[in-house]
Amino acid sequence: MNYEGLAIYDAVIQLKNE
Repeated sequence: MNYEGLAIYDAVIQLKNE
């Protein structure tokens, strides 16, 4: 698992939740 990929994925989810 790539932690950097998870961080980016989390940021995308937060942006979509706006």
